[in-house]
Amino acid sequence: MTIILKLQGLEETIQNDQADPVKDMQAILILLSCMDNNHKTQVQPEVTAREIIQYLDRQYADRSEATKHRLLSDFLRSKKRQDESISQHLSKLKEKRAALRNLGEDHSEEFFQVLIINSLPPEYGDLLGQWETMHHSMKTTIFLESWLKQKEEKVKEQGPAMAVALTGSSRKPWDQMTIKEKKEVSKCKACNKKGHWAAECPKAKDDKGDKAGDVKTIRTNVIFNMGNLDPGPLQKWVLGSGATQHMCNTKQLFSELVLFEVPRQASVGDGKKIQVMGVGTVNIVAMVNGEKVTGTLSEVSYIPSLATNWAQWEQLQNVEFQLDLKARLAG
Repeated sequence: MTIILKLQGLEETIQNDQADPVKDMQAILILLSCMDNNHKTQVQPEVTAREIIQYLDRQYADRSEATKHRLLSDFLRSKKRQDESISQHLSKLKEKRAALRNLGEDHSEEFFQVLIINSLPPEYGDLLGQWETMHHSMKTTIFLESWLKQKEEKVKEQGPAMAVALTGSSRKPWDQMTIKEKKEVSKCKACNKKGHWAAECPKAKDDKGDKAGDVKTIRTNVIFNMGNLDPGPLQKWVLGSGATQHMCNTKQLFSELVLFEVPRQASVGDGKKIQVMGVGTVNIVAMVNGEKVTGTLSEVSYIPSLATNWAQWEQLQNVEFQLDLKARLAG
């Protein structure tokens, strides 16, 4: 069949993903004219000439290493198309897996599950992170299929709005966005505008006097001072450069906190895995040269299992506070 297409000058239709639509239709008609009714029915789900040839290759492939390598490469690079449903996409992946298995190239269920998740577009969010935190008894391919179909319904319901919220300009899932990026795509509950949250809303700050029914935002400040005070290990903050990010074990210390739908995992120094329940902002206040200086710890991970709190001092936003700390530590 490929020889016939080459003689007709249609070789590019089976070599390129983005072939000319007119030439691709001509190639499809030629391929169908060479088949009996049984084969025509088999290739009906395929929409391009290249996909028809790939399907036939999988069905009638010989056991040469070159063929196995080509099929494996196609299998590993599989991506869900926008016009495909989850069911159609999974059916093609299973078909490719079966063709490789017939050639002696088999893969574990765990490998196949990760490949499925990685083949999905960004609007499905951080599925791999959520999948890794699930109990091992739930990690079956059957459950994964059911779970992905539920996710597909949510994506359809929320449509373009979900794509903006999850991916933004950098096409990152919501759980991987910084606080600043989340503020750019979400609305303040006080003024209904984007770019900030209620705790820092200018409108809320300008409203003086309490009225019945007003919603107050409680702002918690963490006191930072150089000294030998011992508030106890749970309330203590360790300030240093050993951690890669700020970490806090107490929910009440956050002025803003976004809880993850499914906890994420992080590694500590000894390699132990701990659960990160959310990320947010902690307001701080310190006495510097006799003056009160305020600052903010952003991107603070909420980890209830920590024995003490950690502040990564290079990431402190308040320049005056940061420079004073550097001077004292250097001296």
